[in-house]
Amino acid sequence: MTEPEAALWKPPAPPKDHEPDALEALRAVPLFADLRPAELKKMLRIMHKRSYQAGEVIFREGEPGAGMYLIQRGAVDIIIRLPDGSERVLAQLTDRQFFGEMALLDDAPRSASAVARQPTELLGFFVPDLEGLLDRDARMASRVLWRLARLMASRTRELNEALRAQRAAPAEKR
Repeated sequence: MTEPEAALWKPPAPPKDHEPDALEALRAVPLFADLRPAELKKMLRIMHKRSYQAGEVIFREGEPGAGMYLIQRGAVDIIIRLPDGSERVLAQLTDRQFFGEMALLDDAPRSASAVARQPTELLGFFVPDLEGLLDRDARMASRVLWRLARLMASRTRELNEALRAQRAAPAEKR
């Protein structure tokens, strides 16, 4: 993450007497499903909060990835550029959904852009946060990484099936 980008993020407010929306949103993310309540609170303390206005770009396709994002409140469009220069919305995400998690595993450029569709509050979990968690609590970090690996494997399987079905469809028309 670049210095100007890092300056835009701030840690979420610490929990009060009742559970904040951020903790409830974190609890809904499959990556953190194996974490106990105290560990979820620990995760929340190392995450970063930022608000976006409608139409504001969160990241652009081709930029270096810094980490993943969780939608605490709002909506985000995931968009790709097509070879003809037009754009296509791949997904419309809303409250408690997440995106950008591939950046936690590799330093490849972003494969799509993310744009706030309406005023949106995000929690960010960046590579340095994951590395720090590995140093401080390797057991907890390994559970997060294990869930991330399983999620990526599941998505790869789904993509393979979709491609297989797409290739079979033209053959059936003959």
